[in-house]
Amino acid sequence: MPEQKDYFKIKAVSSHSLGYFEESPLTFKKFLEEELEQDDKRYLDFGRQVHMRILEPKKFKESYTVLNYELPKSEQQKQFCTTYVENPHLKKEDRLVLAYNTAYSTKGKSDDKILQDAQDMYDKMKDYLTYLTKAKKYKEVLTFAKKQKIDTCFTNAYNHKLANELLFDKEIPEQGVQTYNELELEWDHPLHKNVPCKSMIDRLIIDTNNKIIKLIDIKTTISLKTFKESVYNFNYHRQMAFYSLAIYWYIKNVLNIEAEDYKLEVYIVAIKSAPLHDVKVYKLDDDMLNKGFDEIAYLMNRLSWHFDTDLWEYSREYYEGNGLDKLE
Repeated sequence: MPEQKDYFKIKAVSSHSLGYFEESPLTFKKFLEEELEQDDKRYLDFGRQVHMRILEPKKFKESYTVLNYELPKSEQQKQFCTTYVENPHLKKEDRLVLAYNTAYSTKGKSDDKILQDAQDMYDKMKDYLTYLTKAKKYKEVLTFAKKQKIDTCFTNAYNHKLANELLFDKEIPEQGVQTYNELELEWDHPLHKNVPCKSMIDRLIIDTNNKIIKLIDIKTTISLKTFKESVYNFNYHRQMAFYSLAIYWYIKNVLNIEAEDYKLEVYIVAIKSAPLHDVKVYKLDDDMLNKGFDEIAYLMNRLSWHFDTDLWEYSREYYEGNGLDKLE
């Protein structure tokens, strides 16, 4: 049986990477080759955790543990704790100093000051360090309060009549209805087969009885009031169009279903990230999706040229003209 690929390591165009291509071909290429320095995106963790709690409850349970005491609040604190735990062979003072030197700048600090600061950090993180030392399998840690927020999002989605219908499988599976969660696809664009594509679909429902395909995506959002603006600001319309192309490829080439016979419905389940974690379900209309399809057609056409020529330093206009770029 072939080894399953790590989706995030697959070097292919995703809806997310299209944004990097809009910046510049070189930015896209660096992102694809994992050579681009990434911003700290811990603010996305909550959305990822809500996704997993709803769509992959077993994985959520396996991936997280709840600890109701002081936890690392920064990457430096995490690094300090990890380094300390990974060096049990050292004397305590040496472990403390190594952990502190690895995580923090010590410029201008005396050895005594470094040791004191390291000891202070140890005292602050003592319960967490004990957990890390004893844990048989490392899990990401949630505070009790954070877990309650995630559970509230789950409950509100479950209690919402349409969100429930879209996101949760029935106890007795319906004949002729197939459901998929976190479906990972490598696929070909119908017009640009030289451009490798990939997508991870939150949820897909294929109803062969009524000839309906339902594409569902979960979004956490700061505001439900301004969510329509978010759809365009964060290119959700384009993302859903990109996913639609992936799904049509999948049902035609993998499931051997005539896609033309099916009606496509695209839904976003929006969950407010702040209390009361309200839930709303939106159906994307044809105008939104068509705008997304048009943008993808334009970007894929340009991407195809760069894949063919393997020229990435500048734009196509640069290479074909006098170095002048078009203001768009």
